[in-house]
Amino acid sequence: MWKNLPNISPCVREKWDTDPTADDEDSSEEELAKWKNLNSFIARFMTNQTVIWLHLPVWQLRKALEWPLDDSKDITECQLWVASEWLIHCAGPIFKEMSSNPPDLDPSDAGSFRTGPLCDAEPLSVERWQFWRKRLSDVATDVSAGVAGHANEALRSMDAAEADV
Repeated sequence: MWKNLPNISPCVREKWDTDPTADDEDSSEEELAKWKNLNSFIARFMTNQTVIWLHLPVWQLRKALEWPLDDSKDITECQLWVASEWLIHCAGPIFKEMSSNPPDLDPSDAGSFRTGPLCDAEPLSVERWQFWRKRLSDVATDVSAGVAGHANEALRSMDAAEADV
């Protein structure tokens, strides 16, 4: 389907360096909306692909769920919405990778898949998946109704992914 997009991977990687939730500065509503749109597009793009760029959703899930919540409500809600979006569209492939008992990671992959300070699990493991589920459920109670609804949809997608295995 996407054979004519040979440079999409480097283009996506370049865009990932513009994450408005990554620094300590306040980001505008427009920047956060663009970030949500980019993540949503790539998550949807990967839904029908045979290969998933697992590092992209893992980075977003780590940032949203494996670190203390950001002081900025807007940043926190953006991070949780983005993490939820990845789970809504890619929970199946993510769970498949997390539950596949992968071999030891090489050093470059180990850095990409490392966990945040709140998560004490192997980088690619069902334990980490379960941590994400519990943390998402816990933090969804302290956000706006829209983000909480999105998080609940993500939790349902996680349930479906587990049931499909």
